[in-house]
Amino acid sequence: MEFIKYLTSVVELEDELEQNISYAMLLARAFFAVGDYEQAEKYCKLVREYNSEHFEALRLLAHIKFLDNSLMLSKFYGEKAMVNATTGDEQVELIMQFSIYQIYNGDVQTAKDNISIIREQYDDEECELCDELMMYIE
Repeated sequence: MEFIKYLTSVVELEDELEQNISYAMLLARAFFAVGDYEQAEKYCKLVREYNSEHFEALRLLAHIKFLDNSLMLSKFYGEKAMVNATTGDEQVELIMQFSIYQIYNGDVQTAKDNISIIREQYDDEECELCDELMMYIE
């Protein structure tokens, strides 16, 4: 918790925009890790005040809203994150995140389709999480 207190004070004092975004995102992740989703959401939204298209903030907001059972907001943030993904890895991570949600919600076929998309992205490389999810749903 000392780390969180320190980062909170730095974010309040920091003038440089890029540094503030980085610290705020670190805070969002730290609060999420300790289960304080309300504070995690607060800092994700702060990041979005600086950069409304910030991939990590959007992705974490999608996850927080999923855990909060606010599925429409989860989908909204997830779709915005996908539009703002700048690398293939970010896209794969997000598709994997949604595949897990789909399995949780009983939409097994869509999850399988998404896992197939991920496998294509990896070419012939192994995807251990893909294998685990496929074993889980079959």
